[in-house]
Amino acid sequence: IYKKEILMKKSVFALSFLFLSSLLLTACGSQTPASSAPVSSTPASSPSASSEASPLLKEKVVEFYRTATVHGAGSLYFEDAMPEVPFIALEDARALLGQSGLEPNSSAYAITSTDQNGVISWTREKDNGSKVVFDFTGNTVTFSSFEAFSAMPYAATPLDPVSLANRDGSNNPLYISHDKAGSALNSVGTSLTLNLAHYAIPLVYQGGVGYMPLQFFSDFFASQILGIFAYNGVSVFMLSSGSLGDMSTLFYSAGAKSRTASLAEFNYHELCLALDVYYGLKSQHGIADFDSYLTALGLKDDLLSNDSAVASAAIMKLTNWHFEDFHSGFKSPSSYAGEQSVKGTYSPDMYAQSSTFSLYRNARDSVLGKTPSSYAEIGDTAFVTFDHFTGLAADYYTNPVATVPLLSADPNSMDPDTFAVVTYAHSQIARTGSPINNVVIDLSCNGGGALDALAYIAGWLMSDDILDVKSTASGILAENHYRVDTNLDKQFDAKDCISDKRLYCLVSPNSFSCGNYLPSMLKIRQKATLIGQTSGGGGCMVKPLSTADGTLFQISGNMSMTVAHNGTFVDIDQGMEPDYRLGDPKAFYDRTNMAKDIDAGVYGRIYSN
Repeated sequence: IYKKEILMKKSVFALSFLFLSSLLLTACGSQTPASSAPVSSTPASSPSASSEASPLLKEKVVEFYRTATVHGAGSLYFEDAMPEVPFIALEDARALLGQSGLEPNSSAYAITSTDQNGVISWTREKDNGSKVVFDFTGNTVTFSSFEAFSAMPYAATPLDPVSLANRDGSNNPLYISHDKAGSALNSVGTSLTLNLAHYAIPLVYQGGVGYMPLQFFSDFFASQILGIFAYNGVSVFMLSSGSLGDMSTLFYSAGAKSRTASLAEFNYHELCLALDVYYGLKSQHGIADFDSYLTALGLKDDLLSNDSAVASAAIMKLTNWHFEDFHSGFKSPSSYAGEQSVKGTYSPDMYAQSSTFSLYRNARDSVLGKTPSSYAEIGDTAFVTFDHFTGLAADYYTNPVATVPLLSADPNSMDPDTFAVVTYAHSQIARTGSPINNVVIDLSCNGGGALDALAYIAGWLMSDDILDVKSTASGILAENHYRVDTNLDKQFDAKDCISDKRLYCLVSPNSFSCGNYLPSMLKIRQKATLIGQTSGGGGCMVKPLSTADGTLFQISGNMSMTVAHNGTFVDIDQGMEPDYRLGDPKAFYDRTNMAKDIDAGVYGRIYSN
């Protein structure tokens, strides 16, 4: 029902069994089991109160799964007062983060750590310099720059949403080049302090070692870089895509059971903190804070229930009935609840909006067939169709696309690869003797997808390939500049762009998220004429999240897509109006008459380049 997208901000790199076992087992046996202290809204311990003689945490070795077959043992730590809430040592967490950015030809995501009387500081190395301070006495975690701390070394700015950074053996960029020199921060934002005491979330410092709850690490560190973590009471599952995938059976094999009151309470408080920081549409929904909002909705009691099925169902209601923004959605229930414990339902408004999604697809099927070509020419007009934006799936430098990619008959399929469509279309439009003067980009059935693909298309259409992003968490405003190579000559130049053609963009209510972002850029920057109906909106990037009991869901996150114009950042969440409206959905696909109308100037030439 809702449009499913994975718009992960960062690339996620596979962790090997060797890495997991060698990294996490380094902490095994380093702590002596003993009694624990009760949890309160103040720090669980202070540096002066902790000692090896009376440690608060007990170590437990569990299995960490990257996939069903790639896994290794590692250490978690537990308090007697919260026996179902695992902690992770800060040094283990730092080592996990340090493996990010280690893809070929990339500099490491390196973090140094210092401990000054129980205040631990993490500092990004190289030219980043951002810092996180863990204050165990004050029970706060402060980011000097929230997004900068998780930015990859190749990022143009701290808000660079494009993860593709492939390079060849000579360290030259492939497909997309992140142009740091041409990018800019319009606002550096402010530091972000997470007051964990306010949310009754403990930090622990004992024996010279700091610990944080695994769920807190997942929400505010791993989810920004590695993916989310889910703990089923037995093992940890590291989910790069935000979903269980082929690990579902293994995850639920722990069996359904009731939650302890301490887990239910921690689960609720951590959920409120994550939503307070990440939900990108708080102002639009009139949300001051999520504890008050969930209380007003009547969901708080359910979220605090010892019955995890009741709590998981409350998250489903929150995302599918109250957020109802089509980026937010419920994925799967807690392991404590059981795999089939929650049936997904949707608000009347979501059902009403979703009924229009099939309207244009059915009209296109009736006119062009179920598997039309992604590229077609009628006279001097080329039609290029993208039903989604898909990340790079093949090596087109070695194996360029020789035949026109066909669109899939399955609306949920991610075929064909967007990079394949762009490189093929460019080879045809730029060929010797090409008759093409006009290019229509058909996004009428495009529900969104990967920002890598969006940046590639935007660079192909516009000489200025800029993705403007703002953070609702930190206030940062950034203009991210890229250059693209679409003719596959490894040169990033004017020959990779078709901005010399007259550009048109076909949009409908289906044109959602990235399918809304591209036409918004084209219109606001006066690069193309929009034809059709108002696009479907959706301005925030998807943020996958988990809860401490293993419920999985996604929300409209803190990274908001926008377009800078006249010194301000324009909100595109409600969609973009077309320059020329089409009424009958079948008229969207009457390409013969549309090509004639374009040549006759029916749609104007106001954006002719």
